Amino acid sequence: MIVLYDRSLWTNEAGCFVRTSLKGQPGNLKIGVLIETRPSAYSRDLRKAVKVAATDRGVGVVFFPTGWVSTSGADSAEAVDGSLAELEGCDGILLFSAVFSDAIRGISRLVQHWLPRPIVSIGYRLPGVDSLLVDNLAGAQMATEHLVAAHGRQKILFIRGRRDSQEAEKRYLGYRHGLRTYRILHDDRLVLDGDFTAETATRILRELSKEVEYDAIICANDDMALAALEFVRKKGLRVPEDVSLIGFDDVPEARRAIVPLATLAQPFEKLAAESVALLMDRAAGVPREGLKTVPVDLILRRSCGCT
Repeated sequence: MIVLYDRSLWTNEAGCFVRTSLKGQPGNLKIGVLIETRPSAYSRDLRKAVKVAATDRGVGVVFFPTGWVSTSGADSAEAVDGSLAELEGCDGILLFSAVFSDAIRGISRLVQHWLPRPIVSIGYRLPGVDSLLVDNLAGAQMATEHLVAAHGRQKILFIRGRRDSQEAEKRYLGYRHGLRTYRILHDDRLVLDGDFTAETATRILRELSKEVEYDAIICANDDMALAALEFVRKKGLRVPEDVSLIGFDDVPEARRAIVPLATLAQPFEKLAAESVALLMDRAAGVPREGLKTVPVDLILRRSCGCT
């Protein structure tokens, strides 16, 4: 059962939707954040950043572990409606949408019933929703070009994320663009279908034909890159002497790895600060741009060959 909201609480003279009882009192705002029941390293880091950003601005934040946003794809209407009922005490919603792109039907239902109240999506562009994205394409292209230009790598293996993920597909396109920059022919055998999990990365590397040669690996996230690091070392190959390796996200485990992992750093603090500020402005009826893309940084560590 969906608990309906009082639309009159959200309308001001300018036609903006504002929680009038909270206008001018940002300290009373409360944000609900939907996360997976078993958060990934990416979600854990983003969650920490959101807690800090909300505390700094005097905004309350409540995290809702939500089963239907997991990779199971179980996004039934009843489950989504249950989440809507739980969120009714919140003044805005923050979606870690990059982690549940496979549950897009559920997200669409949630958005449909929540709007016009404030809602911000991080990582996935949702129609009609304020969205904060990272420049995944430019980041993956930068990593690919670095391996070629700085380390002379020509046979770069790429482990993709899920094909239903906007972020994963942009990272794959960035890899392709990087190869094209140096006129390196694309080889389908050097592209493996991952799903952002370490288990799948290990499995597909084991299944890779011994005839496929590679001198570098780029992974669509750090979880898969750390699994690739372990796999390569167990094969008796040296990182970075034999195989260079770059991940994506810059989770804490990356810098603590036995060979510190070069990676593309997600701007967690900036994403968190921007999302909280955007939700506060929307609740106060302040006009804001509804789509923003922020850059990522290439963090050079020993796994790529840099010291």
